[in-house]
Amino acid sequence: MTLASVYPLVSSRAVARPFTYEVANEVGKGAVVAIRFGRRAARGVVVETDVAAPPGIVIAPVERVLYVLPPALVDLALWLADYYGSTPARALEP
Repeated sequence: MTLASVYPLVSSRAVARPFTYEVANEVGKGAVVAIRFGRRAARGVVVETDVAAPPGIVIAPVERVLYVLPPALVDLALWLADYYGSTPARALEP
């Protein structure tokens, strides 16, 4: 198991930042995963792997991989969200 930065795909800008989750070794950038986010289930996109654990935090595992996006699309969505003051979830909406 490895640690990854995962952006939750929620529309609230208050939580538009990466959180650390435990993923299987074969999971890479662009994987859309099912996560527990607070008290509810959500989707998240892996933006980086092999990250360090924040001190004093219990790391939760992802539940499963739902599908995979091209890493270039994830980079574009993060740039769009930052440039336009939005969230990655809104940038990745169909």
